[in-house]
Amino acid sequence: MIRLLPLLACACVHAPPEPAPAPADELPALSDPLPLDASVRGGKLDNGLRYFIETNREPDDRAALWLVVRAGSVLEDDDQLGLAHFTEHMAFNGSEHFAHNELVEYLEAAGMSFGAHLNAYTGYDRTVYQLLVPTDDPELFDEAFLVLRDWAGGLSFDPEEIEKERGVVMEEWRQGRGAAGRLDDQLTPMIFHGSRYADRRPIGTEQSVAGFEHDAARRFYQDWYRPDLMAVVAVGDFDPDAVQALIQDNFASLPAREAARERTWPEIPAHEQTLVSVFADPEITAARVGVMLKRDAVHRYHHGYYRELLMQGVLLHAMNHRLSKLTRSDDPPCLAAGVGPARLTPTEGAFGGSCSVEAGGVERGLATLLTEIRRARELGVTQAEVDWARTDMLASYELSLARLETTDSRTHAQELVRYYTEGEPMPGLAYEVELARRYLAQLQAAEVSAFAAGWLADSGRLLRVELPQREGVEPPSVESLLAVEQAVASAALTPLEAGEEALALVQQLPEPGAVVERSSVEPLGVQIWTLSNGATLWIKPTDFQQDEVIFNAFSPGGMALVPDQDFIPASTAIAIAQRSGLGALDLDQLMKTLAGRQLSVNPFIAQHFEGLGGAATPRDLQMALQMVHLLFTQPRFGADALELERRQRVRSLEGRLSDPDAVFSDAYNALMWQDHPRHRPWTVQTLESMDLAASEASLRERFAGAGDFTFVFVGSVDLEALEPLVSTWLASLPGGERETHGDDGSRRVTGVHEQTVRAGLDARARQRITWHGPFEGSWLERAQLMAMADILEVRLREELREERGGTYGVSVSSDSWQLPEPGYRVTVGFRCDPERVEELQEAVDQVVQQLRDQPLDSGYVEREQAKNRLARETSLEENRFWAGAFAGLLQRGEDPLALLSWDERNDSLDSIIIQGAARRYLDPEQVVRFVLLPAEEE
Repeated sequence: MIRLLPLLACACVHAPPEPAPAPADELPALSDPLPLDASVRGGKLDNGLRYFIETNREPDDRAALWLVVRAGSVLEDDDQLGLAHFTEHMAFNGSEHFAHNELVEYLEAAGMSFGAHLNAYTGYDRTVYQLLVPTDDPELFDEAFLVLRDWAGGLSFDPEEIEKERGVVMEEWRQGRGAAGRLDDQLTPMIFHGSRYADRRPIGTEQSVAGFEHDAARRFYQDWYRPDLMAVVAVGDFDPDAVQALIQDNFASLPAREAARERTWPEIPAHEQTLVSVFADPEITAARVGVMLKRDAVHRYHHGYYRELLMQGVLLHAMNHRLSKLTRSDDPPCLAAGVGPARLTPTEGAFGGSCSVEAGGVERGLATLLTEIRRARELGVTQAEVDWARTDMLASYELSLARLETTDSRTHAQELVRYYTEGEPMPGLAYEVELARRYLAQLQAAEVSAFAAGWLADSGRLLRVELPQREGVEPPSVESLLAVEQAVASAALTPLEAGEEALALVQQLPEPGAVVERSSVEPLGVQIWTLSNGATLWIKPTDFQQDEVIFNAFSPGGMALVPDQDFIPASTAIAIAQRSGLGALDLDQLMKTLAGRQLSVNPFIAQHFEGLGGAATPRDLQMALQMVHLLFTQPRFGADALELERRQRVRSLEGRLSDPDAVFSDAYNALMWQDHPRHRPWTVQTLESMDLAASEASLRERFAGAGDFTFVFVGSVDLEALEPLVSTWLASLPGGERETHGDDGSRRVTGVHEQTVRAGLDARARQRITWHGPFEGSWLERAQLMAMADILEVRLREELREERGGTYGVSVSSDSWQLPEPGYRVTVGFRCDPERVEELQEAVDQVVQQLRDQPLDSGYVEREQAKNRLARETSLEENRFWAGAFAGLLQRGEDPLALLSWDERNDSLDSIIIQGAARRYLDPEQVVRFVLLPAEEE
């Protein structure tokens, strides 16, 4: 499994070894083989197909059933570019038992959603098909294996469906263009220098997708979809014996391929010279610099290899901390920076680093990356860095182990896919944690430093620069970048100073308050406490996710109560405070103090509320509440933090309008919000209003008292243990004045509006259509609004994607609000060929008109109800769902018991109700239509 560095885990070119026996309790020899997780049942059918079965109870009554094919785009012939990916698409367009689009309709009727429960992806070396299905419906569960069997050996490749899907894949290709696509065109041949991978990108080329012969796709399927290159991965809440029998019954009949084509594993040839990529583009918004060191990365299945991975983790932890500290210096060479591993192919890996820089700081940023890599290679790490990394890494391991029983089945399935396709060792989490405890305790700075000297050796180096192409920004030459490389190689290095010791987060305990009133909402399993300062707590203990407490807090107020002159300082207050540290600790000291802690606290100031969200283990909940206490009482604001925040924002804003999507969004928001000052896009000039004192004053005012705050706690909460914590850290906060909601005067536009925006170099279009208006709705009305929007998305997917092949995907979102005045919106969005904008607009209008004019087929409503039920079953066992649901209800002032009538609302949906919702909420007299087209040629 190797949770530590999943991207580094690279495959041997053959199937993984058979399970090895687990070593004895004593520390195994480094040469001893790593076992396969004892909870996994692995096997092979006579035809060569592998299978992996693991029982898992999260979520209940569900199973992840995946078909894994060890074949991808690198195996394509010259006339098949992009057809590994196209074959994946055809799996949803007709097979032996499911004609045309019947598969999607069948699974949606069972409550599954395309994307969430039914999906697939294609890479260079593998293709993976994914199902998440109920196991409490025996007929559907059995049928799911028939779906996998059809994907493995029964695709139809109907000519009509191929032509329809050709348009969809063309739109997926088009969606990937722009600056990112052009960068990929330049960079991929360098990353895969001299290798077959360089011209076998999974998406293919425009020419190949538009013009391939049908038989070329069929030939790829025939050559590479065969039992000896496949595995079935099944993880979930089921009887493993029954699942093994289903695999045998469905897949044993797949014939082994006679005279099969050899499955090759291309290598990336070594190169001693440094390759350099300089990419300047009009649509790049900001400058970045990167370094890559390529190397062989074939897995080794023994304990010594696992120990090396732990050393990698320690080294990377130290290097990332060093880079992070540099970004917070007085004159930072990088605005953000980091290093990490990457997997390029099954036999090739890489170490890479990247940093964001100001447009004129490319050479300095590159020198910083190269210097830190060289410093780690030649001078190693300190013992303090090793100790800190050990603390953080062990805490992460222990938390994963504590949550093992509530880990999602898809997480286990992903591990098994990596085991089969990449050769990643998978001895089991309990086994790994024990190894981590023992091996990390052994590691000393000298050994990690010796490891760094070899692992960071100069070989296969690639330097990359990407930056905006605009006036005043001069791209560096290849020669100047190589000169930086040479200068760094010969410069004197100095060792780092020893780090400071961790300090106490809170210097003095506050005078505690108390819980003064208690009540409960028994049907919801909720306890309600009122604190002595007036704050209210909603607490729901659960056992859904082990060792997890989710919490949030809010109070009325927000940006709407901030005066116009303080709007910019208030908008930047949270970011500046987070860069400054907390209480008596600056950010570096705070990070050291939080080492090994599993917690997060994220404050916010929204339009009508201020508050925070967070999570912690029960062990670390006290420290999380200490941070909450300090947010109210001792927020920290430093001038250096303000300057760093300003620099980061200047960098992002300077090139922002180079992005066509940013131009589109700005124009959309300007019209929607009638050019209200608080909704205008920020510019570099906007930042002139940043002010440290005003930011601090705004935050202190928003968090002046906790008396009007509501706190929600959901998860592994022990009420007896929680009470002294909230009494000390929350009830001790000042009560403050109770505020009401404000009104900043901003309102959305009314009526019918249309606008076309011109921006971008590529032949790409984007459409956004928004219906909106007043909304006095109840819970029932919201349920009808959301259901109507969901069904509209299905209908538009069928029409725009499946029938017309006009877009890769279409989204429909719905929303409603109460402040400052109740309202709603429904938004349709999709991308397409500019030549088809008018056609697809008319198609949207036709579908909407049909939805308004006549009741739709009841099957759509039944599919929506089934999807809602399936999603509800899962969400009811998630802490985040309950925390979010309570917060939303309480902010709207609604009765939380309405959560218990969800089934009634869902069951009440029918075709007439959906038609009525369409008439109310898809009002042709209240609609805004926006289109993004390419910039006109000068």
